Amino acid sequence: MEQLIPAAISLISSLLSTTKLTSPLATGIIDVVTAATPVIIKEYKDLKPIVANIIAAVKADPSTNTQQLDILKQSEIQLDADFEAAATAAEAEDKEASS
Repeated sequence: MEQLIPAAISLISSLLSTTKLTSPLATGIIDVVTAATPVIIKEYKDLKPIVANIIAAVKADPSTNTQQLDILKQSEIQLDADFEAAATAAEAEDKEASS
């Protein structure tokens, strides 16, 4: 089960490079990205660049509607904020350890 998220993200990434995006496909991709984002933040930090690329690709596609764009923007904001917070915390830990 724990390999499901990386596999799904990999599949979506492959689909985007080989398949014409349609609104229903965009909705499915957005649903997976939205559902997976909290888990990716906690468990799969290495997937963040791939998820960011997926979000960018779907946002750039003309078949993506306004509602879908809004959902993608929220996922993007959540990813960025959580990873920035983690980076800030790591920097603080590094400073404490070197003091």
